[in-house]
Amino acid sequence: MKWMNRHARKHAPLALAAWLLAPPALLASDFADSVHVGTLMALHEPSGQVVGDGSLLELREVGPGIQPIREDGAANPINTLIDCFQMGAGVIRPGSGTFSAGVSDLGAVRYFVRAYSAATVGESTYYADSEPFDLSDIDGARRTVVVSFPSRVMRAIQPCPDADADGLCDDEEAAHGSDPNLWSTAGDDFSDKFKVDHGLDPTLPYAFEIALESDVVSNPLASANKGEPPFVQLFDVVWHAVSGMTYRVEFAPSLQNFAEGADVWSVQTVVPRQTGDYALPVDDWVHQLDPAILAHPSPMGFFRVLAVPPMRNPQHP
Repeated sequence: MKWMNRHARKHAPLALAAWLLAPPALLASDFADSVHVGTLMALHEPSGQVVGDGSLLELREVGPGIQPIREDGAANPINTLIDCFQMGAGVIRPGSGTFSAGVSDLGAVRYFVRAYSAATVGESTYYADSEPFDLSDIDGARRTVVVSFPSRVMRAIQPCPDADADGLCDDEEAAHGSDPNLWSTAGDDFSDKFKVDHGLDPTLPYAFEIALESDVVSNPLASANKGEPPFVQLFDVVWHAVSGMTYRVEFAPSLQNFAEGADVWSVQTVVPRQTGDYALPVDDWVHQLDPAILAHPSPMGFFRVLAVPPMRNPQHP
């Protein structure tokens, strides 16, 4: 990772609140005879990747018991299919690995949700079954049922030898040069499967360059307030980001602040669906520099961007 410092000037502030993550939330039902079934905790593939929006979800009856998917991908017929919906439906934040779906006419039996890693069973490599629930689990006032997946990590529909349980088969590990006995060959807590899925080398630590870009634009406040400058300088921190990843952006007046953990400003942001160059506005941070620094002809500060692993490495509890 490279660190880059740039000159900064005072300009109009931008609210930081817009960058804070909005937690996924279930939507309340408008119909007394329907129930919203959903989850608040993200579901992951073995690689650590959050299950994508649009992936298939099935509501099924438990019957005599939940039967696993057969090796041909078919569900056991005793778990009757009640309804189908999609990951990401009815929630506030896209790409959260959560869902909220309206269901009507539930009977006095037990149900479970089966989640797949793709839009169809045939396209899916992994699946997961929720804990069973019934009508007694419904929040009467909100008409919701919050379901949970025991491990929050999917399992393979057709298991292949995978010694380190990272979701990458041992023969695939050999093809990519990664260690089949290490969940993260590079030791950076990003699984080998995660890196392969995102076009990264699983044998190397996940690293990227960042830059601070600036632009001078007309000040919309200048016409109403003669004390405002006619132009303002805006700043963006830019880096090549992976879709759906969480990054922590930090700023400090000096490198020593990072080492000491003092006077470091930080915020977490989730990159939208498209992988590529991502720009995060940081005008407010530059604006809030100490007046003594801002008064200097060449004020300085340092930004850094840290990638947050999508899930805990089981080899590093």
